[in-house]
Amino acid sequence: MIDGINCRVHGKSLQNIMHCDKLQFKEYPNRSEAKYKGLIITVYSEPLQAYVRGSIHKFKNEGRHNADLFTYQDFRLALTKLEEELGIYGSELEVRRFEIGVNVPLNYPEWQCINTIALINNRMPTKKSNGLSVEYQQYSIKIYSKSKQYSEFKGKNIIRIEIAYSRKDKLTKDLCKISTLDEVLEVSVWRKMADVLKGLVCKIVFFDYSEIKKERLEVKEALIFYEWSNPVRILQEPDKSRKCRMKKRAYDIYLKYSENSKAKDLLRRVDNTLIEILKFETAVATN
Repeated sequence: MIDGINCRVHGKSLQNIMHCDKLQFKEYPNRSEAKYKGLIITVYSEPLQAYVRGSIHKFKNEGRHNADLFTYQDFRLALTKLEEELGIYGSELEVRRFEIGVNVPLNYPEWQCINTIALINNRMPTKKSNGLSVEYQQYSIKIYSKSKQYSEFKGKNIIRIEIAYSRKDKLTKDLCKISTLDEVLEVSVWRKMADVLKGLVCKIVFFDYSEIKKERLEVKEALIFYEWSNPVRILQEPDKSRKCRMKKRAYDIYLKYSENSKAKDLLRRVDNTLIEILKFETAVATN
């Protein structure tokens, strides 16, 4: 569930990085940098500072990919691996930014799901090469194809839903105050991450025109729906209040005349995947 991290290194871990023979540093004018199994370790000399950023999920998978499940237990193992291989302790990694997300296999091509998403968190998403994004000042939301990203997962129909926190204020509001990476081991943090992701999925609006029962659609409703489900029309509307009101009317019409099957299926699959991710928490909590 946790994936991308950006942490400042403190304490003994800083010295361990400097003397780690597994890290092959490349020199730059103002820094040294090493890449290791999906992580990037950067060291600045004046003043002496070090940072670790990259995918803790990919690190657990030896740098190959981050397209499978990443469970609570996987995260525990990744922190142990970080200590054993690089001498970096989770308790000495000051969290600056990180992202949470879930990879969900569908039973149909993931692009069909992505292409029918109209709104995310009540905002029109920006189209990217392999998915969609919505940008805010303190965080961003991305929905994209993991199968397209990695050839070995081609045909697996894996869609990823993620939130990347760029500011600690929003991270603290959604989850809790997190100072160091080892604090993410708290079971309550993982429960909150799951709740945040499920809440996000509930705010995804689909307009799948193939699902509309057109023969039952009244003329007035059809005019409203096709006008206000059109992204170009929505962008042209200068009145924010009217835009919000008409988008809601279009969505209400869609729900009235469709099964909304993609939304229901995605929520069910996300819920099942999160249960799988959290299945170790009881055993860990009682040990």
